[in-house]
Amino acid sequence: MASVADSPEERQQGLSGTTMLPEDVVKLFVFDDNNRWSFWMKDMRYAIDMLWVNEGEEIVHIERAVAPETYPAQSFTPPVPARYVIETVAGFSEKQQLATGTKVVLPDGL
Repeated sequence: MASVADSPEERQQGLSGTTMLPEDVVKLFVFDDNNRWSFWMKDMRYAIDMLWVNEGEEIVHIERAVAPETYPAQSFTPPVPARYVIETVAGFSEKQQLATGTKVVLPDGL
Protein backbone atom coordinates (compact mmCIF):
# COMPACT_ATOMS: atom_id res chain seq x y z
CA MET A 1 0.00 0.00 0.00
CA ALA A 2 1.25 3.49 -0.80
CA SER A 3 0.59 6.67 1.12
CA VAL A 4 0.95 9.41 -1.50
CA ALA A 5 2.51 12.81 -0.87
CA ASP A 6 1.73 14.95 -3.91
CA SER A 7 1.36 18.46 -2.51
CA PRO A 8 4.23 20.67 -1.31
CA GLU A 9 2.99 20.43 2.28
CA GLU A 10 2.67 16.64 2.21
CA ARG A 11 6.10 16.28 0.60
CA GLN A 12 7.68 18.51 3.24
CA GLN A 13 6.05 16.54 6.07
CA GLY A 14 6.80 13.09 4.65
CA LEU A 15 7.30 10.56 7.43
CA SER A 16 8.59 13.15 9.91
CA GLY A 17 7.19 12.66 13.38
CA THR A 18 5.87 9.14 12.76
CA THR A 19 6.92 6.39 15.16
CA MET A 20 7.12 3.54 12.66
CA LEU A 21 6.31 2.46 9.12
CA PRO A 22 4.55 -0.88 8.61
CA GLU A 23 6.43 -3.26 6.30
CA ASP A 24 3.53 -3.34 3.84
CA VAL A 25 3.31 0.47 3.49
CA VAL A 26 5.48 2.90 1.53
CA LYS A 27 5.44 6.67 1.29
CA LEU A 28 5.37 7.76 -2.36
CA PHE A 29 6.45 11.31 -3.15
CA VAL A 30 5.12 12.58 -6.47
CA PHE A 31 6.72 15.64 -8.06
CA ASP A 32 5.51 17.76 -10.97
CA ASP A 33 8.74 17.33 -12.91
CA ASN A 34 12.05 15.48 -13.05
CA ASN A 35 14.76 16.88 -10.82
CA ARG A 36 17.48 15.83 -8.43
CA TRP A 37 15.16 15.96 -5.40
CA SER A 38 17.04 16.02 -2.07
CA PHE A 39 15.73 14.34 1.07
CA TRP A 40 16.75 14.59 4.72
CA MET A 41 15.84 12.87 7.98
CA LYS A 42 14.43 15.83 9.93
CA ASP A 43 12.23 14.67 12.83
CA MET A 44 12.60 11.00 11.84
CA ARG A 45 12.68 8.31 14.53
CA TYR A 46 13.73 5.25 12.52
CA ALA A 47 15.89 4.30 9.55
CA ILE A 48 14.40 4.01 6.06
CA ASP A 49 15.34 3.08 2.51
CA MET A 50 14.88 5.80 -0.13
CA LEU A 51 14.38 4.98 -3.81
CA TRP A 52 14.38 7.58 -6.58
CA VAL A 53 12.31 6.55 -9.61
CA ASN A 54 12.14 8.12 -13.08
CA GLU A 55 9.08 8.66 -15.30
CA GLY A 56 9.70 5.25 -16.87
CA GLU A 57 9.11 3.70 -13.41
CA GLU A 58 12.75 2.63 -13.17
CA ILE A 59 14.84 3.01 -10.01
CA VAL A 60 17.66 5.47 -10.69
CA HIS A 61 19.16 5.69 -7.18
CA ILE A 62 18.87 3.97 -3.78
CA GLU A 63 19.95 5.04 -0.30
CA ARG A 64 19.72 2.11 2.11
CA ALA A 65 19.06 2.20 5.87
CA VAL A 66 19.35 5.97 6.20
CA ALA A 67 19.48 6.73 9.93
CA PRO A 68 17.77 9.65 11.70
CA GLU A 69 21.16 10.67 13.08
CA THR A 70 22.23 11.81 9.60
CA TYR A 71 20.17 15.00 10.11
CA PRO A 72 21.17 17.85 9.91
CA ALA A 73 24.63 17.04 8.54
CA GLN A 74 23.45 15.12 5.49
CA SER A 75 20.83 15.28 2.80
CA PHE A 76 20.47 12.64 0.11
CA THR A 77 20.35 13.51 -3.59
CA PRO A 78 20.34 11.22 -6.61
CA PRO A 79 23.03 11.60 -9.29
CA VAL A 80 20.34 11.87 -11.99
CA PRO A 81 16.85 13.43 -12.11
CA ALA A 82 13.83 11.51 -10.84
CA ARG A 83 10.08 12.14 -10.78
CA TYR A 84 9.19 10.02 -7.74
CA VAL A 85 10.75 9.05 -4.43
CA ILE A 86 9.68 6.02 -2.41
CA GLU A 87 10.43 5.77 1.30
CA THR A 88 10.12 2.35 2.89
CA VAL A 89 11.34 0.42 5.92
CA ALA A 90 15.10 -0.05 6.19
CA GLY A 91 16.15 -3.31 4.59
CA PHE A 92 13.22 -3.49 2.17
CA SER A 93 15.29 -2.74 -0.94
CA GLU A 94 17.88 -5.37 -0.06
CA LYS A 95 15.26 -7.97 0.91
CA GLN A 96 13.46 -7.41 -2.41
CA GLN A 97 16.79 -7.34 -4.30
CA LEU A 98 16.04 -3.89 -5.73
CA ALA A 99 18.81 -2.15 -7.65
CA THR A 100 19.34 0.72 -10.04
CA GLY A 101 17.47 -0.20 -13.21
CA THR A 102 14.77 -2.26 -11.46
CA LYS A 103 11.28 -1.45 -12.73
CA VAL A 104 8.61 -0.68 -10.14
CA VAL A 105 4.85 -0.48 -10.50
CA LEU A 106 3.39 2.84 -9.39
CA PRO A 107 -0.29 3.47 -8.68
CA ASP A 108 -2.44 4.29 -11.71
CA GLY A 109 -3.23 7.93 -12.36
CA LEU A 110 0.12 9.50 -11.48
